[in-house]
Amino acid sequence: MDIRIEQFKGLAALFGANTARYRSPQYDEANTRTDFIDKFFSLLDWDIANSQGFSESYREVVREDKVKIDGGRKPPDYSFRTGGIRKYFVEAKKPSVNIKESGDAAFQIRRYAYTTKLPLSVLTNFAEFAVYYTRIKPDKNDNAGVARRFYCACKEYEKHFDLHCCPV
Repeated sequence: MDIRIEQFKGLAALFGANTARYRSPQYDEANTRTDFIDKFFSLLDWDIANSQGFSESYREVVREDKVKIDGGRKPPDYSFRTGGIRKYFVEAKKPSVNIKESGDAAFQIRRYAYTTKLPLSVLTNFAEFAVYYTRIKPDKNDNAGVARRFYCACKEYEKHFDLHCCPV
């Protein structure tokens, strides 16, 4: 069996076995990113750690990229790029944040992507994963389901993410 699939199953099993601890308010976003989200996207064949040694302008993944919003600069957690061109943002949250219901979290990622004219972006806390169509202008009063095109929980990842397509 593909090693990536086994690594993915192990990551999901670790989360599942310790869900109460990870969903507690004490477990923070930084650890969520390090322990789960970075590994998740690496398994999807993104060069999270810039192991290829690309210059800043050609990295596949930029952490804390800067986006101009309302006269200030805001940092989406991740900017995923190909050939130096932004393709989508990922906003990470700690697992205690309810991705399916959090209008504030959805507004945040939608605003980043809408402002930069990206067509979609992702919101995740590893326990949940949501993809938003971001050409619809976000409003602070929108509920979390507005413009959401895909949602699944961690236990459904294996059936939704094709790890066979990624070379080992």
